[in-house]
Amino acid sequence: MDKQRFLHHYLNLQLGILFDQIKPVADSWFCSNASGETPFWNQAVAFEPLTDVQIDRIEAEFEKIKRTPAFYLPQQDNLADFSLALKNQGYETKTSEVFMFHDGKNVPVLNFDSLKKVSSETELETFMKIFDDCYRSEDEKAGRGSGFNQCLQSTKDDWYRFHKNNRVEFFILYFENKPVGIISLTNYEDMGYISNIGVLPAYRGLGLGKQITLFGVEMSKKHGNQTHFLIAEQGAAPEKIYEKIGFESKLVCDLLVKEKLAV
Repeated sequence: MDKQRFLHHYLNLQLGILFDQIKPVADSWFCSNASGETPFWNQAVAFEPLTDVQIDRIEAEFEKIKRTPAFYLPQQDNLADFSLALKNQGYETKTSEVFMFHDGKNVPVLNFDSLKKVSSETELETFMKIFDDCYRSEDEKAGRGSGFNQCLQSTKDDWYRFHKNNRVEFFILYFENKPVGIISLTNYEDMGYISNIGVLPAYRGLGLGKQITLFGVEMSKKHGNQTHFLIAEQGAAPEKIYEKIGFESKLVCDLLVKEKLAV
């Protein structure tokens, strides 16, 4: 897999969703969001080491839009020293994300008929309620980091913008006639990005997460996508769960954020 080509494709998939704008700045791709302040939505993606002058140019761009400087770097040998240099300048690793891929083969059918596509505003509200309830702060198996309310609103906006052309699809899982889980699928050219996987705490441990996730793969295949993938936090429990159901980790990227001044 050509990592650079894939990430370019992924950035384009997220244009209009995570990012309002993507532009080249100092040998990086500068991705920004006018309404969201989180570094997940405002970051410079680099594939080669940058000079101090280039870093200064990129940081100046962040200053223009009043965002915290952040770099998104694939974990690869040629960027190891650059990552260390950023840390010496006050950057810290906020998270490491794993891109995990499923080959689409031998997907077991797990009562996929119990998942229904969100096609009305009433169903959208049900989806958003489950999304919110899946990430309660008191839930030890999930988290609500800073900016979660912005994430909720952005997710809702995505449905209004893209559901009619199937670029973004939301689905609700029903168990014993109750809505208990959700999943999203973003379709872009030949890629199917599976996200927003969630099951209400009271219904975990029943295999519903597996059912939802593999449904996402099947839907991606039905759209004719050749690449089916999701993103997990490196080392967190979901990564192991996804591996067990056929996903393979092929790319890890670090998000480095300038949280403090260099010493």
